[in-house]
Amino acid sequence: MTHEEQRVWLIKQLQKEKSELSAYEIPEDEQEQKNLLRALMNIWMPEKLDEEFLKIQDEYLKEESERAGIVDLADLKPLPYDDRLYLWKGDMTTLRVDAITNPANSALLGCFRILHNCADNCIHSKAGLELRYRCNKIMRAQGHEEPTGHAKITPGYNLPCKYVLHTVGPIVQGKLQRKHEELLASCYRSCLELAEEYEVKSIAFCCISTGVFMFPNERAAEIAVDTVRKYLEETGSRMKVVFNVFKEEDYEIYSRILMKKITFETFLNGTPATDYIHQNTPYQQQIHEAAMMLREAEYVLVGAGAGLSTAAGAEYGGTFFEKNFREFQEMYGKGPYMQDMYSAGFYPYPDEESYWGYWSKQALLGGVNLDVTPLYKQLLAILGKKKIFVLSTNVDGQFEKAGLSREDIFCTQGDYFHIQCRRGCHAKTYHAVKLFQQMDQARRNCKVPRYMVPRCPVCGGPMDMNLRKDQYFVQDEEWYAAEARFSDFLTRAVSGKLVLLELGVGFNTPTIIRFPFEKLVREHQNIKLIRLNLDQAVVPESFGAKAVGINADMAESIRDMAKELMTIEKAKEKELPEILRIYEIARSYMRQTGNPNQWKNNFPPEECLKADIQAGNLYVVKECGIIHAVFAFIIGEDPTYAVIEQGAWRSDDLYGTLHRVASDGQLHGIFDRMVKFCYEKVNHLRIDTHEDNKVMQHLILKNGFTKCGIIYIADGSPRIAYEKI
Repeated sequence: MTHEEQRVWLIKQLQKEKSELSAYEIPEDEQEQKNLLRALMNIWMPEKLDEEFLKIQDEYLKEESERAGIVDLADLKPLPYDDRLYLWKGDMTTLRVDAITNPANSALLGCFRILHNCADNCIHSKAGLELRYRCNKIMRAQGHEEPTGHAKITPGYNLPCKYVLHTVGPIVQGKLQRKHEELLASCYRSCLELAEEYEVKSIAFCCISTGVFMFPNERAAEIAVDTVRKYLEETGSRMKVVFNVFKEEDYEIYSRILMKKITFETFLNGTPATDYIHQNTPYQQQIHEAAMMLREAEYVLVGAGAGLSTAAGAEYGGTFFEKNFREFQEMYGKGPYMQDMYSAGFYPYPDEESYWGYWSKQALLGGVNLDVTPLYKQLLAILGKKKIFVLSTNVDGQFEKAGLSREDIFCTQGDYFHIQCRRGCHAKTYHAVKLFQQMDQARRNCKVPRYMVPRCPVCGGPMDMNLRKDQYFVQDEEWYAAEARFSDFLTRAVSGKLVLLELGVGFNTPTIIRFPFEKLVREHQNIKLIRLNLDQAVVPESFGAKAVGINADMAESIRDMAKELMTIEKAKEKELPEILRIYEIARSYMRQTGNPNQWKNNFPPEECLKADIQAGNLYVVKECGIIHAVFAFIIGEDPTYAVIEQGAWRSDDLYGTLHRVASDGQLHGIFDRMVKFCYEKVNHLRIDTHEDNKVMQHLILKNGFTKCGIIYIADGSPRIAYEKI
């Protein structure tokens, strides 16, 4: 039979079952024939079908499906921030996925209304009569109507999908209630759980309960997305989920929800993992993996905890506290409080003069007067030109002092630079650095003068540090502005290659950084986590290669990552301005360290550097695209090395010479990297330096060179000569 003959034959077979329709004349028009066949299928009562009917029906419906066009999941584009989620507008019955969802009624037999355009009717019409027959068997065995929020699974029969998941959504009559929302969430959850049982790898959800079931479209979409995301996060499932819509209105709603801004509040909704492990990967391999993550990243979100400042060298207790707060220990006794700056902040001071006597000093030593530590500078250096943002629970202002714009920092817990009303009577903070400095000068016997004690300009009550230590913490305009900047950054970043760099965040306050970071990794395939912590760098085992947890000294780990991130390449003439800047920094450093004579008169001259570049002998050391060092490397005989006094060269074989070595001082291990690079090209190296350049002499010897004697450069001045074989 031809396709058209199959359609007519099927109509006649179904007419026989309805005596009142047997005399109905079959129309000539193709579309009218299709409508008649579908109408007869809509009203068909489930009973056993003979094999011939099923064979012809299946051939006919599969051909119809092919003619309508099948959309494969591989042809759809996932969301940019999570390759498990899709949004697609189209006819779900044309979608080739493992399973589609059918928003069924409680009888679970499909829609009996002739040519009704609901999803239930369309699915049954295109799957064929065996779907209704199978559903009837399920319901007879169950013995009662299908409860709302549950799910059943059947084959897809003549649909492109393997399975159909049938679920009964809530009907909203009148005001939307919490029960309706819970039942709708249950529909999605039940379908996902049942799909997992059947090893379904991809599932398409229609807009369950909207339309004739009258669930508000916007709220239904929010519940759908939220339930799916939570399920994927909690289970770690890699199931692909298509949110399938048919109307433009629903497409706009889902687009808005799926791509909506990530607020700080929603970011904080993280939960602890249940599969934490200490990774057994060797340290150097972890460093390499972390460095590669950073190299490939477009965005880096830094999560900074107290452990970072400690690793950077900030001191809070021990001999530092005893030296700087001895008068307070003598006044109040050491006890449980006067041990470190954290504990001392909770001491029950007898009056406001004593309170500010202590806090003004802690603010100065803990933040205002605290010099930026090299670790913070190196951290920013290794991030280079990446798009970065810092989320920090620290209050010492180190990132801003290291040169990061405050526009890229969100300090959630306040800082040492502002004060507020102790009762938080109004949402404003006040810059107090000058006041603290005055208090420091006026402090006597651990107290400040009464006239210096700040009072709230609104309620007249006492003031306090703007630190999150109770429910009265003030979040002012700047706090909310920083929150908004964080939200904007994260909303953009989740769509790209984002690395979460977590530094020194333990389990004391894990809800601000640690747990939310883990939530982001669970929800987004494109997000990776680097966790640095001296002894709490456990990561969820389920993250696999998406996470590196390094249990080691943080300062050492950051230095080692910096070395891994260094690249050496031939210099380009367009880079001359930056190269000249590096040499100026080096000349300044030489003068400061007792070596003012080695590179006088702006040596090396620009003409010399241009010649080096044209000859292919000048190299730059980069990290994340930023030049941090420069050197010349020339293989072959160097005329200045022809004569050597007070010693001798160890070998006359072919050698390479390092000249004009300079760096900006931002990264450790640069010279080591240069030597390794050159030694790989030729395993015989020479270098010389000025007798006053003690720093370079140390580095040369450290890298395996041997002092061989004295050579003289073109202007006749002596240099100490070294060789590495």
